[in-house]
Amino acid sequence: MRGALGASGVHGTHPFLLAVVCLLACHKATPTRAQTIVIDGWWSADYAIAGCERAEQFMKQNADLIHELEKHPHPELYGDQSACEVVAGCSEVRPVAVHCAVVDTVAEVRDFESRLATSFATDTTCRGVRIVTLINPKNSAPAVSAAMSAPYWSLSLDFEPGRAKQPWKMLHDPAPGKFTKGEGSPDEIAHKVCAIVNERGGTLVN
Repeated sequence: MRGALGASGVHGTHPFLLAVVCLLACHKATPTRAQTIVIDGWWSADYAIAGCERAEQFMKQNADLIHELEKHPHPELYGDQSACEVVAGCSEVRPVAVHCAVVDTVAEVRDFESRLATSFATDTTCRGVRIVTLINPKNSAPAVSAAMSAPYWSLSLDFEPGRAKQPWKMLHDPAPGKFTKGEGSPDEIAHKVCAIVNERGGTLVN
């Protein structure tokens, strides 16, 4: 009886199987530290406002030249190009200036951030990731201050008014060498960022 039990019991278990069981048990017993992403809404709004100001200033500086070309188009020199197409940079800047004149820039940034937060909350790649938004560094909410007192990822948008997809960049504090960037919609940004912080791909080393 004792020999039979020995053959099928613990003493007869293959050492490799014991190692696998131990590895799984140890892995489950060690909780993974939750990752925190701080969305730098202060930077994003400030960047967008600056972009609108640059576009407005460009259009003011070139208003006389554009007006002159509209009155005297010189088709022998510029063909069927519009006055704005002739002035370098105008074709890219004018749509931004027009957009900024009719849309509340900060409200547009906050709307994008709200949709980004929704994407974080619904993407399963983000499971275990905490999201907080920094609006004013001089008067931040307690949750934001607490999040930034420990290691965290800082996500900011170089927000360009009027665009459906926005440039983003993210770095880690206290390991700024873990720097990533890209461009995307709220869904695309959330998915990629969460894959980075949860190490679904490669591991970033400072």
